[in-house]
Amino acid sequence: MDIYVCNLCGHILSGSNKYNKHIIKSHILKGRYNHRKFKKLQNKVLFINVKDENNIPLNLEERYIRSKIKRKILKFE
Repeated sequence: MDIYVCNLCGHILSGSNKYNKHIIKSHILKGRYNHRKFKKLQNKVLFINVKDENNIPLNLEERYIRSKIKRKILKFE
């Protein structure tokens, strides 16, 4: 089991799915979110992780999401 630590608030989370959900809910969308949009954004973040690991180029929307997360000083793990 993988353990992830949020760099902004120090939360300790088990599993990358819980880590991505925490980042999106707490730091990117700031608590308010539409569940349908949240699920889409969560899937996009997971897909960006896979693309980064395999060195596949990102499209414009994916680069925007990645830059928004990096501006918050978050790590993809």
